[in-house]
Amino acid sequence: MVKLCIFNLSGLLVDKYSLIPIISLRHTFLHHKIYIPRYYFNHKYTDYYLIRTILSDRSIQQQWYQQYHRDISQYDIDTIYNNYLDSKTRYIHEYMNIIPQTKRCINKLQEKNIITSVVSDFNEFHTNHIQNIFENKNIHIDYYSLSNHQDIQKHVNIHKRNDILSIHDNQYHLQQSRLIDCNNVGVIR
Repeated sequence: MVKLCIFNLSGLLVDKYSLIPIISLRHTFLHHKIYIPRYYFNHKYTDYYLIRTILSDRSIQQQWYQQYHRDISQYDIDTIYNNYLDSKTRYIHEYMNIIPQTKRCINKLQEKNIITSVVSDFNEFHTNHIQNIFENKNIHIDYYSLSNHQDIQKHVNIHKRNDILSIHDNQYHLQQSRLIDCNNVGVIR
């Protein structure tokens, strides 16, 4: 019997959520008149590492030099990183919509004494912001994790394969769920 249900937050409980990092990244760099290649939009890096990786790209450095007539400094990296986080915060607030059946689904699981949890790809600040949005809509997820499925499993102390159901929509979270040997449901968008 399932005792724990783990959701990958992006695309499953909220829509447009998975586009927010892409829109924010694009907006942040366009503000500096820097055009970044599309392959940076499909990443699994932490925010700061992503910004540093982009700014270390030779083509980006050339664009920067043409625009500002100087090399990229640590101050520039930190400024762009902070602009990116501000942009994500604004876009979460403006564009994130909770999928209509989310509240009903979470409530049904909790009525059956199934622990609900979420794995978030966002940092702690943004995850807390999203959690507040959920709670303002009376959607109460039992546990949020910034790291991985193992963190959730350890926190709730449930370890049997048949007790855990992981619902996800991407390869990364499928791999994470395999680390704890649980039942998986893949959702295609």
